[in-house]
This record gives sequence, C-alpha cells and structure tokens, in this order.
Amino acid sequence: MMRELLSVFALNHKTLNKLRNVIIHLREHGKTTDDFLEYAKEYNENHRKVMLEVEKVRASQVLCSECKRPMGLRPVNFDNATKTNDNSKSVWMCFNKDCMHTEYSEKTIEQWRNELTRRK
Repeated sequence: MMRELLSVFALNHKTLNKLRNVIIHLREHGKTTDDFLEYAKEYNENHRKVMLEVEKVRASQVLCSECKRPMGLRPVNFDNATKTNDNSKSVWMCFNKDCMHTEYSEKTIEQWRNELTRRK
C-alpha cells in the first residue's frame, strides 16, 4: 500500500526510499504527519539561516575573473623572495590549480581587509 501511495509523487528512487524510511520511523515512534511537518518546518528554517550565513561569506569573497572560483590574498614585495619589480603590495591568487590566475594590487593586505569588511 505504501509503495503505491509513494509512486503517485513521481520521485526518483533515492527520494522515495528516504520518504519511505521517514514514514516507517514515524509509525514506529507513534508520530503523526503533523509531527513530521513541524519538524520539517523547523529544519527548513534552520537550513535557511545557515544558507544566509553562507551567502554573507560568499559576498565578501573575491572571485577569479577567469574561472569564478575564490581567490586568496598574499603579500608581495616585502622581501627578495616576493619581488615583482613593480609597486604591488599584494596579489590575489586563484585557488583553482587548473587556473592559477593572479591579479597584483598596490593595496596592502590591511587595506583589502578594510574594504572587504565594508562590503559585508
């Protein structure tokens, strides 16, 4: 009976199995569908809050212009090993090993931190 009921929803096999397991769990623990809906509402609210925090972090990241992945900031021209023969004080480096795009900047690390903090 449960299999026929679930087949009405035209869900993929994995989703149907998850739903079936939830229904079995509810029955075994004397829970109702209202209990499940209350749990689902609370779960979705918590998930929404987490996703909002993730979006805040993403908004403050600098993305690579080539591959759209996050970039990291590193200081340059502070010793012989990091000389670039220009006025750069920092470099944005793409974390994607297949891209490795770099963008040099005359701003210091601290200036970038201040700018990124204002963007949030």
